[in-house]
Order: sequence, then structure tokens, then C-alpha cells
Amino acid sequence: MSEAWEESPAGRPREDAFEVVKDLSGEIRAPGPVRRTQETAMNQLGNRKRAVEIAVQNRRPVQPDVFASMIKLANLPMEEKLRYISRYTAAMTQMQAEKCLCILQRALQDIEPGSETVTVLDYKMDFSIRARSITYSRSSNGSIGDMDAQRDFAGARRAMARGTAFGWITSVGPGFQITDPSRTICALLDLKYDDLNGSFLLADPLLGKLETILGNFGEWALIIGMLTNTALNGWRSDPSYPNSAARVSDFFRWLDQYVTANYKDVAEQIERAPAKLVDGDSSRNDLRQCLAAATDRAEWPPYNINRHNTMRLHVVNHPNLSGGIARFEKTARPFYSGNQVLGYEVTWNAEYADEAATRLMRSVLARLGIVGGTGTEG
Repeated sequence: MSEAWEESPAGRPREDAFEVVKDLSGEIRAPGPVRRTQETAMNQLGNRKRAVEIAVQNRRPVQPDVFASMIKLANLPMEEKLRYISRYTAAMTQMQAEKCLCILQRALQDIEPGSETVTVLDYKMDFSIRARSITYSRSSNGSIGDMDAQRDFAGARRAMARGTAFGWITSVGPGFQITDPSRTICALLDLKYDDLNGSFLLADPLLGKLETILGNFGEWALIIGMLTNTALNGWRSDPSYPNSAARVSDFFRWLDQYVTANYKDVAEQIERAPAKLVDGDSSRNDLRQCLAAATDRAEWPPYNINRHNTMRLHVVNHPNLSGGIARFEKTARPFYSGNQVLGYEVTWNAEYADEAATRLMRSVLARLGIVGGTGTEG
């Protein structure tokens, strides 16, 4: 390859494009014309993985469509497949870029007679390609979510963990695992991040904490019971369900005992709940049926995302609350993959700009040294 040097437009020796490709990728170079490789020839190699290695290592790389067939036939592990495709893509892109620069170089050499202007072209090519594998969590029916949905869900987790919104992320899987709680919600609930992160909606510490601070805890518990019952069919088909089946059973056993012991109080909470929500669907009647279902006297009503994803949380017992009720709305924004819900972005906000709730959130922000917030921003 000693003849593969020429003067660059900037007056420097330039290595041949194919040699540059070799330096960048460490694997691919093609000083000669591209040779197509037939699928039958690949099969004759006996080892399809070897066919891929030849395509990226020798001096005659195959065309992209043939390389794609090789990758498909090679039956490579995912990480190795991504590594080969990354190197191949980087090298092929570099080749095409070098060809375009050669065209530009020749065009700039056509200087008109008598011109006093000389154009000197300098270029630096920094090309990189990264590949990463994504492990998809399974949705409640065992199907794998699409990449866009997973990306949005992961973005919400990052935003919640580093933001000032009061909330957390709930994954739709056996037990409804809580992840990435914001430092504001941890401070509001007086729970450590490590205690809340990775815990479950159906168990302590959240269950015990809400029972302590909420004046309408029974209303919240019945709605969660309805949500859990609706999710059961999907959970039972989840490979991880056997590990959490006891937790779910414990929750329903606890709910039965709680409602039985506090029946009058829970029933009064239900009657104070709105008869209808903004979309016109009945809310109070659902809660009445939930009250009976919790003690095995009726079937659970189906959980309706549009009807129940916004819940009332009335805080009555908090060290920064001097009497009265701080009325919050807990909103669960679902993340979909097709028709399946991957998880929820859960946020607490003051109900109808409730003054007591707003003051309570502001006191948390002040304690954390967060300036200029109202407690409702994300």
C-alpha cells in the first residue's frame, strides 16, 4: 500500500481512504473493488460466524445488504452482533465520506486563469458510532415493549430521580415496584431514598406511611386493591410472579383485615368521595363495590385508567402541617407499549391549588434548599 499516498488539498501527505478506514476501525479496509458474496458461498464456509469475520477483516468487504444477510445467518450473541455492525457501519461511512472529499478536492483545483484567490481545504474527520444493547422488561401480558416506549419510560425515570417534582416511577409488574423517587417526595413522606427506591406499592414502607398520614387512606387502599386485582391475570403469566405471589396475597389479606377493622371510617370516606369525576364516570359507586369486594362480598370492578389514574390524597398528619387538611392529587401518567402499560410516572400536586398542600410542598422545597419552586414543577 506504499503507493496509496498523495498530496492533500492542504499540502500535506494524505493516507489513502481505505487505509484511513483501517486505522479508524481496526478491522475493515478495501483497496480493491467490492465483491458480492453469495449466500450459498457463505453456507459452504461451514461456519457462518466465520463469514462475518471475513467480511469485516479482509480486503474485499461485501455490500451492506449481503453483510446484513451474513449477520442474520451467523446466529451471533447480541453484544457481538452489535460490535460487528458498528465496525462495519463506521468503516463504510468513512469510505463514502472520503470519496466525497476527493470530489471536492478535484473541484477546488480547477482555478480560473488570472484568479488571485486560492482556496485551501482543511478537514478533520471525527467519526464514531456507538451501539448499546437494551434489556426490555416485560409488560403485564409477557410481551416485549417497543424501543420508543422503553426509551420514554427510561427518560421519565431519569427525570424523576433528578427533578423537583414530588413523585416516583411505578413499574407494571408483580407488586408494582417503586423506583427513582424524587428527593422531594422522600422528604415529604419522611422516608429515606434507599428505603423507598425498589420497594413495592403493596407493602411497607409506603403502605404504613400513608396509613399514618392520610385522612382518606381507606379510599386510596380500595383503589389500589382494584388496580391490583385487574393486573392479576397479566401478572400470573409473568415469569417473575412466583417470587412476588406471596406479597400480593399478603396485601389482599391485609386489606381484608384493615377494611373489617375500620369499616365505618372507610365507608364514610367513600361517601365523601366525588360522585363523579370530570369525565362523567361514576367514582363513588366503584368505591362502594370495592368496599364489598375487599371483604369477599362482591366482585372487584375493573380498574379504569381514565377514571382512576388521578387519586385524592388528603394529608392530615404531618410535622409541617399546623392543623387542617393538605389536599393532594396523585396522578399516574401511563407509559404504553402498544395497548400495554409499561409503568406510571406518579406525581403529587396540590388539589385545585389547595393552599395547605402548596404550603406543605414549599416547606419541603425550602428545607432541601430548592429556590423558587412552588412544589408543582417537574
